[in-house]
Amino acid sequence: MNILDVLYPELEDVDIIVEWTERGKDIINIAPESKEKYKNKKSLRKLQYIILPCSNGFCREGGFEIDTGVIREMITRGETKSQEQFKMCSGYELRQDRHCVNMIDYRLVLI
Repeated sequence: MNILDVLYPELEDVDIIVEWTERGKDIINIAPESKEKYKNKKSLRKLQYIILPCSNGFCREGGFEIDTGVIREMITRGETKSQEQFKMCSGYELRQDRHCVNMIDYRLVLI
């Protein structure tokens, strides 16, 4: 049995909203309500991470991985909003032979 089943037996849906602002060397892309939603707690249990796309056209194999362990901890503590957090892109740029310089500030909201 999963801890979510024990703590929240009545919980049927979990909507996860990810709001983020992406920043790079020469860009600032603002996506004030870019949303990734998961509506089933069973899928949340199976979900290991959420990947947000990187907008750097030269980036390869990139994106921003958000571990869903944070979401599970929020549910356990009864929180609906996370603190703003920072994440670097996991990709690389072939033209510069370097790690992708894009990053995001993001916040998770559970509804």
